[in-house]
Order: sequence, then C-alpha cells, then structure tokens
Amino acid sequence: MPTQPTYPGVYIEEVPSDVKTIVGVATARTAFIGRAARGPVDHPTTIKNFGDFERRFGGLRRDCPMTYAVRQYFQNGGSDAIIVRVVNDEKEGTVEGAVAAAGILPTIADEVPFVAKVAGGAGNSVRLDVLPTSNQVFATDQSRFDLHVSGLDANGKEQTEVYENLHLEALKTELDNGSALVTVKDAVTNAQKAAGLQPSSYMLRGGEDAVRARLPLLDAGDKVAVILEATDAGDAGNTITLKVKPKQSPPNTFDITAKKGAQAGVTITGATFKTLKDEMGKPANAAFAALVRVALNTPSPPDAAAKEVDPAAPLAGGKDAKMAGATLYSHSGVDDKDHGADPPGTAFTIEAADPGKWGNNLRISVTHDVAGNLKPEVRDRSFNLVVKEVEEGDEKRVVRMEVHPNLSVGADDARRMDKVLEEESDLVRLRGDKLPADRPLPMTGKPLSQGEDGPAVTDKHLAGQPGDKSGIYALEKEDLFNILCIAPPSPGVDVDPETWSEAGKYCKDRRAMLLVDPPADLKSMEKAKAGVMSGDLSKLRGDNVVFNFPRFEMADPLMDNKLFAFAPCGVVAGLYARTDAERGVWKAPAGQEAVLRGVQRLTVHLTDAEHGELNPLGLNCARTFPVTGTVMWGARTANGADQLASQWKYVPVRRTALYIEESLYRGTQWVVFEPNDEDLWAQIRLNVGAFMHDLFRKGAFQGTSAKDAYFVKCDAETTPQSDIDKGIVNVLVGFAPLKPAEFVIIKLSQITKKGGD
Repeated sequence: MPTQPTYPGVYIEEVPSDVKTIVGVATARTAFIGRAARGPVDHPTTIKNFGDFERRFGGLRRDCPMTYAVRQYFQNGGSDAIIVRVVNDEKEGTVEGAVAAAGILPTIADEVPFVAKVAGGAGNSVRLDVLPTSNQVFATDQSRFDLHVSGLDANGKEQTEVYENLHLEALKTELDNGSALVTVKDAVTNAQKAAGLQPSSYMLRGGEDAVRARLPLLDAGDKVAVILEATDAGDAGNTITLKVKPKQSPPNTFDITAKKGAQAGVTITGATFKTLKDEMGKPANAAFAALVRVALNTPSPPDAAAKEVDPAAPLAGGKDAKMAGATLYSHSGVDDKDHGADPPGTAFTIEAADPGKWGNNLRISVTHDVAGNLKPEVRDRSFNLVVKEVEEGDEKRVVRMEVHPNLSVGADDARRMDKVLEEESDLVRLRGDKLPADRPLPMTGKPLSQGEDGPAVTDKHLAGQPGDKSGIYALEKEDLFNILCIAPPSPGVDVDPETWSEAGKYCKDRRAMLLVDPPADLKSMEKAKAGVMSGDLSKLRGDNVVFNFPRFEMADPLMDNKLFAFAPCGVVAGLYARTDAERGVWKAPAGQEAVLRGVQRLTVHLTDAEHGELNPLGLNCARTFPVTGTVMWGARTANGADQLASQWKYVPVRRTALYIEESLYRGTQWVVFEPNDEDLWAQIRLNVGAFMHDLFRKGAFQGTSAKDAYFVKCDAETTPQSDIDKGIVNVLVGFAPLKPAEFVIIKLSQITKKGGD
C-alpha cells in the first residue's frame, strides 16, 4: 500500500518483485498398475523404496507380476513410485471375490442370565467367580472355564461350590443337577455355545422375600382397629376382598365376609374387634382363616363399633418372592458364521484395512484399563485396542503391531474409534458407518478371518472406469506422474491391446510416457517385426508411447533365484529415472551407460542386421555386448518409425518437451486474472526466459548461445487486441532440442603421398 507522507523525512517502501520463479517438475515419477498381496485398492500410494512397498503392499508374490516390476524399478535406479493396486472383487462361480478379513467384537449381545436357587433376599448373598480353566490341556481354549459359587443356601448355611473345565453347552444341566445356589435361567443359544464366559466376579442382586397383602379395618371414628392380611404371601393375596356389615344387636358387632377372586365368599357373623381373632381360630371358620389372618389387633377403644366396608375392599401390597440374578458375558470367540444376526448396537465388526488373505494373520486384543483423566461417562465407553500381524504359519512371530489407546464408541468423543482407525491405522478399520452402542468385551488374540484375495485380475480391472476413478483412472487422484507401467494381469498373460490403447490416450492427456511391454509370444525378430508393422503393437503408436523389446530373463528370489522371463517395463522405467538423475531428462536413456541391472540374458538375441530392421520401425531393443553387458540400445517413441517423420521421433526430445510443458503450466498459474498488457507480458518473458535459460546452462538444448538454443515471445504481436478482448494471453516458447547421436559414421580414407614430396 502506498505510503501517505505526513512529516518531513525519509520513507521506505518495499516494492513487489516481478520475479516469480518457475521450478521444474519431477521427470521420472513412475506409476504402476497391477495386483499386489495387500494395500489400498484403486488409490495411488507413493513409495520411496522397495522396503516401503514390502511394508505397504506385501512384497513379491508369484501371482502378482506388478510386484516384480516395482522391485526391478528400484533395482535400476528408480526413486519415486506410485502404486495403484487393483483387485477382482467379483464372484466367479464358487470362487469369492477379494474381501477383507473381519472379526466380530461382541459387546453385550452374548449374555448368560444366572439366577439364585434360593428364593428371596438370601439370594443376594451369592457370588460367582469365573476363572480361566485350570485344566492345562484346554489352557488356550476360551470356550472352557472354571466357575466358583459361594453364598447361603435355603437353610441359611454357607456353601461353596467349585466347577472345573465347564463348557457353556453343558452349563445349565450341570448347575440344575449339582448346585444348591444357582442355575442358568434360559437355555444357552447356539451363538453362546461357541464361546466361554468372560473371566470376572459377579454378585447376584435383586432378590426379594414374598410380602402378604393387607387391609386395615377402621372403627366408626376412622381409627385403625385391626389389620388383616392374606394368610399366604405373594401377589395372589391382592385378589382377596373383605366386606364389613355393622350390626345393631348385640352392640358393636359386625359380620365380615372374605372372598378370593371368583370363589364363593365365607363369612364370620357377630364378631367384634376384640373377638375376631378368636372367631377365626374356630374350626367352623377354617375356610375364612385359610384366606385371611389377623396381623395387628389394637382396638381403640376396645368396644369400638366397626365402620362399614361396602362394597368390598381388596387387600393390597402382596408381592411374590423375587430371585436374585446376574448377567454374565461370554467371550468373543464367536465368528460371522456362528454368530448369526446381532441385535442392533450389541456387536460390531473390525476388518482388515485392505482386502486379501493377508488380513487372516491379524490378531486383536481389547482391554478396559484406559489411561488419562477421562470423564467417568467417557471412560465407561472407552477401551484399548492392540492389533498384531503374525507370520503366516507362525503365531509366535509378530511382524507388525499397532497400539491404539483410549478408543471410544462415543460419537462426540475425541478418540472416536472409527475416525482414529481411519487416520492412524494401516491394519484395521471399523466396518460400516455406525458406531456400536457399547465398547467391546475384553479379549486376547482374537483372529480376523475369511479374508480372500479373489480371482486373478483382468484387463477390465487394470483399465478401470473414469467415473469411479478405478484402474488407470485412479491416477486422477494423483497430482503428477511421468511414466506409466501396466503389469500383466497374471503370469503368462499379456495386457490386452485395448487396455494399452486406453492407457496411451490417458498418458497423452496427463503429459506422461507409457512403456508398452512386448507380448510374450514375440520370441523372434520376425515376430517382433510383424507385430510392430501390422500386429497389435502397430495400433498403439503415439508420441507418448514407447515400445521395448525383448523380454528380460532375471533371477526370481522366490524360486531359488532361477531365471524367468519378465516384462521389461519396470527395468526400463528405473533406467529412465537413473538417467534423469545423472544426466537430465534430455539425455537418451540408452547407450553404454544404460546398463540393465539384474538382467541375466535376453529372450531374443539380435544381430546388428536384425536390429537394423527393427530400429527404423520405432522398436527400442535391448542388446548384450562384451564387457558392456546388457544395455538399452534404442531411444525412439512409438511414432519414431522413419516413415512417419515425426517431430517427436526420439524419447529424450519428447520427454524434454513434456517436462517444459508441465513446468510452465504449473509455474505460470499466477498469470490468470492479471491485467493483460505490456507489464504482464514483460513479467512472463522474464520468468519463462529465466527458466529456459537455466535449462540452457545445464546443457538441455543445442546451440552455443541462448539465442540459438531457445526463445520466449509474448507481446502485442503474439497477443493482438482481439485475443485481449477474449481474455487470452499467448506465450510462444521454442527450443532447439538435443537429438541423440543414433548413428555414428566414421569416414576413413588413406592419404596418398605425391611423388617427389
């Protein structure tokens, strides 16, 4: 903002510079599309070395050709790789598609209700202790457990009962026949039979003694004269009614009728408050006494007259005895097949982060001893989760472990489990988008299961779909890649030409190069020539496409280093990266320096004459020479056939142009919406010119002076008023590319000595 001078003196203003540095982009970020043992699906993941690939995608696998291509890429000098794993998740016949291993973690779904055998409040004294089985034969079997029961029996005597090596399937029968204190209220379900009880201690609670129903009888002054209660305790006493009819003679006497439900009523006549209890004891009134007895007799005064009760009033407050009980929770040893349908919110599923059999090696442990100053309500829904990945076939060898403390099932808690696992775990996820209602039960070493790799992938999965950004279109999620390698879908199977064609179009849009592997059946010069002239390869020509030939025989570490033929894309991509780092993208990735590391021999050995027939067709051939070894001996694009006369005949020329295009595209974004006049054009010339001059100094162009090597033009001539009116600024950039010395011709002649000299 301009300074507003207000006092005499010197003012300092910082003026923005017109220099906006254009930084060159990377040139050899290589994307690989194919199958791997594990890892995110249809999601580009950047790795820096093969160790990263082993940790994230599982390393080498015989049925996954991409894994070998990645290894060969880093072996030959690659540094940045973008991996897109594809899977076949479709069911084919009886073979399941790729699925993630999973395990159900029960919360309160699997419960076993215990009740006391002793009725009433005495049942509240019963204690249950569940312990791991003491039988060492079953020490690792969570479905086995010991049960210790202690408490007062029906006679008030202390009892202790010990049951060893129990199984839920036989628990009810065992306790019904052997225990004087407890039993299982309901039959154990099939889901519960697969698991033992969770070790813990429980007290039975909720037991109550039976209570008799009562009714107070009043004198005429509304004072309690006598309380009658049901002879038998329990809810049934509440169905008894009493009717009182005062009499004039003798004085203060009354008739009282008791009736239970729909039964006929029984009556005592001429009773008084003082004599009622004696009357009820007479044999003639036995039917009355069977229903009602005197609980309290305090007539005041003794000769009080009864108050009439008509209609009859019911006795109230009767209660049956209640059994003390407790709910014990089962272990987490149930799986998807046995568990059946879970009640909502009572169980949830933890699954492997990515599909594949690898997830079957995961083991989950849960504890409730959470740490930190958590609110009580947060602590009650929090737990610790430990995930271990064990060596396949060796449970004792842990190859990877994650610890996630204080996870919560609360939607508003800071350590909400689904979000924490999504952001912090490379191994597991919460299945679905609904949090469980309760935290999982404690458990140790629960395995995940039923993970499947699925059938081999096909070209359908490699090509993918633009709409769902799968296959090659998963790279839409990646900012930049320069080289694309598509691994064969499975060993012995070639990538379909339609897939190559789709990839070639996509690479042109993204300013990247596609390395096309030769079909496996091109095992001679004649077949290779036919393939590139009129076969499938001839249909794939393009400025951004490279044909390589032949396939490379390399040692396979998984097969005791025996030699097998591999597609060349991984090796060649690594060579491109190495050449870029050592010499620059403008240097042809071929020649004596272009040694193909790890290549033991070629599937087709060419003579100079045979090579001379393939090179003019745009087929880059690898050759083996004495001392030098196996090298890449061609640097043409697929449009590099002599007959096509393409300006993009050579790989380094095309890649240099793509490098300049991408760098200028990213480095001139600041131009958008700036005033389109001479000031802007001057800034563009300054900054683009500085970038091009830097390349000139590095030796990227022909010419001994900058004027001969490149030019940048942006002025009123390139951008007339008609374009300015349309919002267009035109920048013209030209460069003199370095062309490789493909043919070295040495002309030799003899010097003839003239006579006399």
